[in-house]
Parts: sequence; C-alpha cells; structure tokens
Amino acid sequence: MLELALVNVKKFNDVSNILILYLAFNNLIKLNIVGQSVDFNSVKVKRKLQSMNIVDYENQLNKIEYFNDLDMLKKQRPNQRFVATVAQNTLVDEKYSYSFGDIIIIGGANGLSKSELSVSDVRMTIKINPKVSFLKSDITAIMIATKVLALL
Repeated sequence: MLELALVNVKKFNDVSNILILYLAFNNLIKLNIVGQSVDFNSVKVKRKLQSMNIVDYENQLNKIEYFNDLDMLKKQRPNQRFVATVAQNTLVDEKYSYSFGDIIIIGGANGLSKSELSVSDVRMTIKINPKVSFLKSDITAIMIATKVLALL
C-alpha cells in the first residue's frame, strides 16, 4: 500500500485530482491530510467529482486520517520512514528507494517548510527541467503513485 501525507494542500483542484487518484486505487493508497488542507467534503471538491460522474464515494472518505501537523502523524507512526518530496531543477546526488511502509510527504503550493522537512527521515528528489520552478501537489502524487503502484 502507498501511504501519502498531504501537507497544507489548499488548492481545491489539486485536492480534487488527488481524491480521484485515491478513489481509483483506494485499496492501494492511504491518505493522511496534514495541516490546513482543503476539506475533501467541500462543495467545490464535490462539484468537481460530480462533473466527472464520480458518485457514491463518501464512505471511502472515512478511511482518510487528519492530523494537525507532521509531528502528530510521526508520533502515531514511529516505526515508519517519512519521505519528503522535493522538486529541484539541479542535479542532486540523493538516491531514494521505496520501501513498503514509507509515508510519502507532499507539500502544497509552497512546498514543505524547513520544520516539515526536518520531520522527514529521507528526501525523495524529483528532478525537473530548469525552466520549471515547481511541481503541483496533484502532479507529484500522480507521479509517485505511478512508480510505487507498479512495484506492488
């Protein structure tokens, strides 16, 4: 199972796309919502899903867990490795290999703060074109899910 921690994801379109990913593979993905992320039950998110003919999903939302901050999640899961995602447009020497049980941390529009990065045990660097300054959280989640779910 792929476990994601979404930190301060505030754009409803990002949240909607991540929720679609979760619903498509709900037995293979576990979601943790951390901080001030958009509520998955918000009217805008529901409208987006309805526009895509996604209905009768509310019972699957009960499996999503909510946390005030990453420290709270880490206290609840002390034996799991926390992996921070960082998009960089430079060559980085860090190598990351997925291990079952890893919790992949994805930040919102501003990425992960220094304190959020400090909670992580390791970083997963996503190399991007120098002409691109960042990756949106939904794109990051889809990229990671594609790679990890192929391993399961």
